Amino acid sequence: MFGQDPIIDKPVYVIVDVYRPIKRGDLDNSLKILLDSIQGFAYKDDKQIKSIHTAQGDDKQNPRVEIFVTADYIQYIEHVQQIMYQRWCREKNITPVPLTPIRPILQTVYQISQAQQ
Repeated sequence: MFGQDPIIDKPVYVIVDVYRPIKRGDLDNSLKILLDSIQGFAYKDDKQIKSIHTAQGDDKQNPRVEIFVTADYIQYIEHVQQIMYQRWCREKNITPVPLTPIRPILQTVYQISQAQQ
């Protein structure tokens, strides 16, 4: 639940999805307000943000903002991969299938690169 985890005090990676009730408003305008509003709850200072993935959609029945903050870069990549894949499937009107987890692949690549040094 939001606010129960300790505040992250290292670099963070953020995903923000804004679902608005009507097609009005700029994503970049709402982004600054949203990131400032979670400062002190999710992370200490917005200077910690190293990467932001954001998107805007329309949902008349359920307008909302979904925010995901992590200090784990691989978890961030996995989450962005999943979000982008689900959006692509919705746009193409196809049923998504489970994706291959990317963490083991990235860990193997990292281990190989370390062994070569």
